[in-house]
Amino acid sequence: MIFLKRITIKESIVKHQDLLKIANEQNKSDIVQDLSYKIEMLKNVKKEFSLNELSNLTCLNTHGDYNVLQCIYGDDNKIKAVLDFASACKMPIAWEIIRSYSYLDKNAANGRIDIDNLKAYVSEFIKYQELTIYDLRYMSLLYFIQILTSTYGYRQFLNDESEIDMFKFAKFRTNMCKFLYQNIDKISNEIENIKK
Repeated sequence: MIFLKRITIKESIVKHQDLLKIANEQNKSDIVQDLSYKIEMLKNVKKEFSLNELSNLTCLNTHGDYNVLQCIYGDDNKIKAVLDFASACKMPIAWEIIRSYSYLDKNAANGRIDIDNLKAYVSEFIKYQELTIYDLRYMSLLYFIQILTSTYGYRQFLNDESEIDMFKFAKFRTNMCKFLYQNIDKISNEIENIKK
């Protein structure tokens, strides 16, 4: 699957290890701890999860960066336009759904998914676009793999400490990785039940 082949697990480990050296040199113990934890998760991911099923996900043309900041609302509080299609591409629609949910739900701000809220979000989505059982079952695994392989946020902060928002974003994503790592099966089972 092209979406997942942009970076391999092995390449991601190297990327994280390179950044870990920089964090150590700068005595950023919180970042060292986060990157070390992500490296361990990366080393275990192929042993613990079957990634083959991700190739069965429904790929559609999608915005690529959908969130409330991309919307223009009318006086009636309804979306009138969606902006910034620079990241538009064809990719698994499940990615767009769970990613946008995690940015929209205030209960997810601490890097934890509120399963009931996610189920409601997905249930609303499927009123407009059908999702397969694969989309539902592997949505959380896809999100986990994508944010786990990324060093986005930490790299920017280590290059420029004024980028505190980038650090907060990276921390949010690492917390989300930790939560997903421990709860993927539970989330997947609950989301998959929407179809039943």
